[in-house]
Amino acid sequence: MTDAPDIRSYSLLEFFARNYKVPRYQRNYSWGEEQVTQLLKDLFEFNDSNDPFYLLGDVIAANCQDKDFDFDLIDGQQRATTLVILFSVLYKNLKAGEASDDDLQELFNALKKQGNLRLKMSGEASEIVLSYINGANVSDLDKSTPSRENVVSALEVIIKALKEQFEVDSFDGQLKFTNRLLSKVYLGRLTLASMDQATEFFERVNNRGVKLTSAELLKNRLLQNIVGDAEYEWAADRWDSAEKGLMNKSKIGSLEYLLRQMRQADLGQKVQDKELFKKMEPLVKDEESCLRLIDEISTKQQALLQILDNKTPQGGPDPFPEGTDFFGFTQAIGVKLAGSHLSPDTYLHLSKRLAARSILSLLASERSQSFEKQTPGWSQSIKGLGASAGVAEVDSCLNFQEEEIRQLFAIAWQMFKDLKYNGTPGQIKRIRYILAKANHLVNEIAPEHNYSLKDFLTTSKKSKRALLPGFDIDHIYAQSPNEGLQHLHNIGNLTLLHSTDNSGAGADEPVDKKVVYGHSKAYLTKALTKFEQTPKVENVIAQYRVAAIDDNVTWGTEAFEARASMYWGLVATSLIQDLGFDFNLDLKFD
Repeated sequence: MTDAPDIRSYSLLEFFARNYKVPRYQRNYSWGEEQVTQLLKDLFEFNDSNDPFYLLGDVIAANCQDKDFDFDLIDGQQRATTLVILFSVLYKNLKAGEASDDDLQELFNALKKQGNLRLKMSGEASEIVLSYINGANVSDLDKSTPSRENVVSALEVIIKALKEQFEVDSFDGQLKFTNRLLSKVYLGRLTLASMDQATEFFERVNNRGVKLTSAELLKNRLLQNIVGDAEYEWAADRWDSAEKGLMNKSKIGSLEYLLRQMRQADLGQKVQDKELFKKMEPLVKDEESCLRLIDEISTKQQALLQILDNKTPQGGPDPFPEGTDFFGFTQAIGVKLAGSHLSPDTYLHLSKRLAARSILSLLASERSQSFEKQTPGWSQSIKGLGASAGVAEVDSCLNFQEEEIRQLFAIAWQMFKDLKYNGTPGQIKRIRYILAKANHLVNEIAPEHNYSLKDFLTTSKKSKRALLPGFDIDHIYAQSPNEGLQHLHNIGNLTLLHSTDNSGAGADEPVDKKVVYGHSKAYLTKALTKFEQTPKVENVIAQYRVAAIDDNVTWGTEAFEARASMYWGLVATSLIQDLGFDFNLDLKFD
């Protein structure tokens, strides 16, 4: 055959007169009940019609180097595999109906040659179909690979559909359907001279709408370039392990996400999902580069799993993402992944800096695009550090600018003053974080209960069996005594009570909550009253007793503002320090 492509249509009997192999790098057989049922529906409708023929679409093939096969099936394995499964069910049904050898000869020829299926399926699924043909029950078939599991499912769907379609005239109806299927249903086969030609064509077609992910395209290209059998098996196992390990980690744990973050760290620029494959292509030029990339993917996948579990890449605890987790803020994960090679101490410093910058971005309602625009550059710089790099080098890579940080704090302060508990869900979430963070900071000074920030961010929940403990927001002044009290839902009129502290006094006057607040597990709630504390606790909370409820007359706007300023001062000062700066803030209410 010349280098020119060969394009022809073949009846299924002609098409399956040749032997096909699904290359090892192809994705698994993945059709589910919906796709299999639709194919059967189309074939049944054609069988019931007077149409002279039915076109089932096209496949892309390449001349195979394996002497046992004629073609590598580059595109179309889902349809071709489903047809072979259909042939196997028809063959077994007709044979059970005592069909003659002549009746079965054409179907047998389309299904098998020399004891093997005409199509070598992905994921070692061919053996499953052969076992079924040779008498195994569907319920006993091995489902140990994704392809095998989906083949067994397709067998079940097809067996049921044929029984329903040919319930009255089962044997004759299935025999006539088989003959019409083999002789009047056509597949187009575009045959290219080499695997490289076929893959290039397939990738071009895929970019025009065929549903194949960038990760799947990259896997195809990677494994094609690996020649040695041992190297191929190693690479395929590493890829499959990385893919399976990330399957249940949501979108930010997908293989596409991992690859995109890796490439952004290489290039220092944002990479869109739709351009990921093209951006990765320069890394897969030969076997050596492909093996190197597979190894990096495997290493980074393991690091990403640790990071998503709020651990250092080495497996130690990382407390800094607790706040960003609460907000669902994931934009800095790629930067942390780029620093996965750093020592645990240096990595934790990076995590602290990024968590503080992320929280400031959220409190100032910075546009997510503005934040994300900076992350590829940070990732590239961090990735370029040596494994022994220290905290100073991390700070140099992040290069936070004081003027920008000051501007964000100024915006955040203005937004903080406008927070209302009866406002938007976003405002309520910010209030919740600030109360939790402020209380965590103070409780850590002389901890009695060792609550984490995550504990303070957890709200109590009622279940059928018990109350799941947590910290709930309590209005200090639960209801406005007159129209003059304008700040009922201001954060300064809010505090946290542990679910075991709250004895139903929420609607009482502030002065009547003295005992409840005094026994609270949150130090800043204790600071609302002059209720007697142990010397250890009193030494901590005295400096934060900016307004007390003991004299009810004093609890009003001035007390709210003092309390709000105290909350913000604690949180903002902590963020400034975590960002690596040392400056004071103007905390004046208008």
